Amino acid sequence: MENEETLDLPVIGRAGTLQSVDETARTFDVLWTTGAQVRRYS
Repeated sequence: MENEETLDLPVIGRAGTLQSVDETARTFDVLWTTGAQVRRYS
């Protein structure tokens, strides 16, 4: 691509929460977040 540009942005934050563990299958699920702020509606 001709006009390709790369931006180095700072990491706002990140966190991971263990959601579930399957000991038989030796797997686990993690919920990751970057901590980025977003507009929320209620």
